[in-house]
Amino acid sequence: MKKLIVSAALSSSLFAFDLGSILGSYNPLDQISSVGGVEAFGMCYKRNQFTVDICSMIPDLGSAGLDGCSMLPNIPGFSKRSSNLDFDANSYLKNYCQPTAKKVNSVIADVDIYASDVINGKKTYPGGDTPTKFYNNAVDNILSKSSLAKTNFTNNNQTVTKEILTVGKVKGTQDLTSLTTKDLEAGVPKNYDEYLEQRDAVAKLTVSDVTTNTPTQVSNALNSKIKNKEGAAARTVAENYVQDATDLINANTDKRIGFEIDLQRKDTDLAIPTLDTINMYRDDIKPQKIAELKDQLRREAKIKADIITQDKMRADIVALIGQKAVIVNEKFDRAAARNEIEALLK
Repeated sequence: MKKLIVSAALSSSLFAFDLGSILGSYNPLDQISSVGGVEAFGMCYKRNQFTVDICSMIPDLGSAGLDGCSMLPNIPGFSKRSSNLDFDANSYLKNYCQPTAKKVNSVIADVDIYASDVINGKKTYPGGDTPTKFYNNAVDNILSKSSLAKTNFTNNNQTVTKEILTVGKVKGTQDLTSLTTKDLEAGVPKNYDEYLEQRDAVAKLTVSDVTTNTPTQVSNALNSKIKNKEGAAARTVAENYVQDATDLINANTDKRIGFEIDLQRKDTDLAIPTLDTINMYRDDIKPQKIAELKDQLRREAKIKADIITQDKMRADIVALIGQKAVIVNEKFDRAAARNEIEALLK
């Protein structure tokens, strides 16, 4: 704590402090009751068994954080924009989350399955199956009898096969041969207005944590929340805010990974990228399919690594802004800091 105060006093800005010493040597258990506790919460801890689905997020997304723009001063000749997205106003998203409609096949449902695939089976699909259970004997099931699934799978139409798998994950059926074109049509927009609504809803969902956790938004929200608070009270408020923001970032990381993998899929990407699929091809074709599978795996791994890295940096920024807010909020005794600096220099 002393080093933070000294660094702030020496700097031309109270926002400067020795990050190297904090990140390189601190023990989170020692720091947890100090200003560093804000940083420790955001960088080193997460809630146990934290899961969130799209519908559970909606009430929070409608009023997440504060509108950072509303807290900025009015400037003559300019009008302020809102930095909050109005999630509650999206009718399609609200309708999707009604109990009778939630399992409808749509782009919203697609987003809802991404986390299940990304976090290796720790979250079930909307239909209730885990990825392990759903994919168990999937190839054998597809080949068991004539169906839409078998026709497209044996014709190497990976795009339609992937869509059939997606519908099965949402509907909660492992019998992929039972799915028909009607099942695929279920979530197709009925008109152009609904198409735009679905597009709008997916756009909002994929950036919800980004818009609520920009540096300006976080800084303004924290400054407001810890105003008129000091010491432990301010630290507790900041720690809770950082934890909530980090949870939202982590929840959306998985959805963004799945969304981007889907977006960058190639026609040659295997819908079921396993040896069972490879064994369906002739021996002279297998080497090519094996090479394509490995390429698919590498590309998807790169997408996942890039998004995880980007979101980890965003979560760290939130934590550091929380730490700065607490430091700047504390009353600064310039005379005491000067005396401390002089004592250190002797």
